[in-house]
Amino acid sequence: MQKDHKSYIVKKVIIAAAAAFTVLAVSFGIYASDYYRADESVKAFLVSDEKVRVEETVRLVMEAVRSQQIGESGN
Repeated sequence: MQKDHKSYIVKKVIIAAAAAFTVLAVSFGIYASDYYRADESVKAFLVSDEKVRVEETVRLVMEAVRSQQIGESGN
């Protein structure tokens, strides 16, 4: 009787873990598929020139924003 109860609990834990994994996998799939494409203004930041060298997307955007702010404050 003890063995049956133990295997019942193990089966319940395995089913709960599989259900949780399935929910997480589906949720991640929905999250990962919901994205926006870059518009033309963002694509313009991805072009290298003598002032900006493309290394990383985040760094490039931050440098472009800083250079715009410096250019605007200098005018």
